[in-house]
Amino acid sequence: MQIKQLPSQLVSLVHHIALNEKGWWDKTVQRIIIASIWLSENGQLSTSEIIEVLKSKFGIRLELKKADEQIQKLCSKQTLFSIAKNTYKISEEEHKIFSENLQAYELIENNSKILFFEQLDTYNLNVDKETTWNSFNDEMLSPLIHEMGAKTYELISGHDTKVESHIKFQLYIQRFPKDSQVNIRNVIVNFLDPKNVTIREFVLRKLNAYFALEAGNLSDNAINILTEATNNPLVLRSLLTQIFYSLF
Repeated sequence: MQIKQLPSQLVSLVHHIALNEKGWWDKTVQRIIIASIWLSENGQLSTSEIIEVLKSKFGIRLELKKADEQIQKLCSKQTLFSIAKNTYKISEEEHKIFSENLQAYELIENNSKILFFEQLDTYNLNVDKETTWNSFNDEMLSPLIHEMGAKTYELISGHDTKVESHIKFQLYIQRFPKDSQVNIRNVIVNFLDPKNVTIREFVLRKLNAYFALEAGNLSDNAINILTEATNNPLVLRSLLTQIFYSLF
């Protein structure tokens, strides 16, 4: 999977899925299918097109049988409806709910951007703010979250205050002129303030989205083991740690 900013549509859909809830894998894949259709040009996709989008955009390889099973579950809940043979759209009701969730996330994303811009102003960095925000997400934050996996929780909970020690951070800093590197370092460290609720939410939603994408590629055996462990939080936590660290 190319480690870039994930579409807001995907991040807004998966943030509330708990991996210790019954049917979590089905919910995860269903949400990604919805995001795939939402991102399409005309708001509709065939089963084969959904499978291709899952692979090309999200790095998920889903067999036809599994894809069709999840699509039919979405249709039975009236989340999707068929407009032609094997071609689907999002229902109006789900479209409305999705739009509201997306607006809520976009507000968090925009507020985070404003906080980042304020830090750039504080340190008088002569850079294009929008370009720097995008490069920060694409070249530092998203790869860092993906690389750290579950350890990202330590970063945004305040237990890991040395974000600058990570190689992704160091590589990103080095792309700036030497006389600006101390200031850009301060911008990022101050921006990733674990005490700031907006930033915590922004980072956690990104982390959950990456977990969802990685979960989409879990084997049937891994899914079954996790499902059986949902009633034992300690066992589940141990298994999740092992499985997701092997993926990341």
